[in-house]
Amino acid sequence: MEKYRISSVDKQQVEIMRRDYRNMIPLAGEKDEVVEVHEINIPTKEEDRTIYAKLFVGLGSEDKKRPVILFIHGGGFVSGDLDTHEVLTRALANDNQALVLSIDYRLSPEHQFPAGFEDCYTALLWIKEHIAVYGGDVNKILVAGDSAGATLSASLVQYLRDKKESKVSVLAQLLFYPTLSPYTHSASFKALGNDYFPTYAVAEFVRKMYVADFEKEAQNPYAFPLVGAVDNLPPALIVVGSLDPLKDECKEYADKLIKADVPVFFKEYPQVEHGFIQFFKQDVNQKQGAAAMLDISTFIKNLA
Repeated sequence: MEKYRISSVDKQQVEIMRRDYRNMIPLAGEKDEVVEVHEINIPTKEEDRTIYAKLFVGLGSEDKKRPVILFIHGGGFVSGDLDTHEVLTRALANDNQALVLSIDYRLSPEHQFPAGFEDCYTALLWIKEHIAVYGGDVNKILVAGDSAGATLSASLVQYLRDKKESKVSVLAQLLFYPTLSPYTHSASFKALGNDYFPTYAVAEFVRKMYVADFEKEAQNPYAFPLVGAVDNLPPALIVVGSLDPLKDECKEYADKLIKADVPVFFKEYPQVEHGFIQFFKQDVNQKQGAAAMLDISTFIKNLA
């Protein structure tokens, strides 16, 4: 099948999504104070390109090595940035007395899969080599993300398992309402996909933007983790709202992990939509958002 060609109309729609997402930044609330924020430019294999990142040093436990969370932001693979998620990344750092590295990976459609995925992997390698300088514990590295960022996180741990020569060990994967399937055929999409975000239209659009050859990449677990083998993966936390069209594929992935004897914490939070953790300070999300943040911290503390 011929590869999908990105049209000028597609590009205009992407720009609208990026603008609208950034306009939502104030809805996330006030940013919490942290101990320190380091701005970092992570080298890549390309001499003239680095990956911009921010490293948030959470409050507390300055006298011991901290767990390290690689946070990969959401935005449908086409939008989102460090600013859209800074309220969340700061909170994760403080709540878990952790270091949180938030990365500005390449977005589609200008840089389609696997460009963003490769940036996430490069950032993980950087953590392994350099995080001890900032007080991070290389034996307690976690990958986390929301929505598209959670997709990339789930893909990363599958890739690390398959890449035998990799020296990076991930303690756990924190997946906040990930896109896991290449398709929108689930019962929850049928029930919710016309009225709740991500709608059918949005979900189909961002998939087309993310991969150049959908028919080929639909079977690639590094693009869509649900199609991959899940044995020998690190423990997973998977959380989703009851009004999220993605909830069935999240549950399906959790069940698949459980059948493969991977420790899983799965929870569906009532009466909240996609994005409720990112906007956990909003009144409409506060109760379930706070519960999810507590569940995340409890999960991390209980890791071996």
